[in-house]
Amino acid sequence: MKYLFAHIPLILLFVYSCSSRPLTYTVASHSFIRADSASFADSAIKAHIMPYREELNATMNEIIGYASATMISDKPEGSLSSLVADIVYEAGIELVGEATNNSSMALVNVRGIRAPLSQGEIKLKNTYEIMPFENRLAAVKLSGNILQEVFNHIVIRSGDGISQATFTMTPQGAEDIKIHKKELNEDQTYWLFTSDFLAEGGDGYLMFSRADTIVLSDDTIRDLIIRYIKKENAAGNMIVPDTVARITVSSYQ
Repeated sequence: MKYLFAHIPLILLFVYSCSSRPLTYTVASHSFIRADSASFADSAIKAHIMPYREELNATMNEIIGYASATMISDKPEGSLSSLVADIVYEAGIELVGEATNNSSMALVNVRGIRAPLSQGEIKLKNTYEIMPFENRLAAVKLSGNILQEVFNHIVIRSGDGISQATFTMTPQGAEDIKIHKKELNEDQTYWLFTSDFLAEGGDGYLMFSRADTIVLSDDTIRDLIIRYIKKENAAGNMIVPDTVARITVSSYQ
């Protein structure tokens, strides 16, 4: 650690005499201060940024809704990852317009959800903790056989968040896949709503590179979460977890 003298020492000088005696001095007193001491902070800069900090804190502490229970993102599925997938699904329907209830679903990666949603007040800052990334909503149009690969990859990843779909994880891959309670048809075309990160092959979802169409929204996933919570709060509704299982893990090996 570097140190700086707090003040110039008192020095007693004995100047050369005619006999050319050597120069000597005595340090009367001294003290040391750490160079990283808070006393070195520029008070003028702090005063300048304080109003902006206070405004930001006020904005981030705004209460935008309420959660009836604590929700988490987990594998093979969790209440929070399911909620985010549901939010992405609703926004995806609005994005493409043409999706029908029996040929569309949503997928979110559990790894991208970085914090739980605690019971009680939901502040704006909580949405940034949950979704700190700037990932945008993406709509992927793909065939049923590629969608089968997507579900198989979910099995490899031990689960991710899905909406409007159910399936069973087995050692052989994904089985009993249903989209809106209808069996997956490999010859049919589907819309899958997700993040641009996954649509571009993130977390190993490389099969999306063979999709027919990818449509990107200007909205981030976090934007969608904030909008949904505010809408539910305005309607007098709390954010409630969905407890219905979407992913079943096979008990046989």
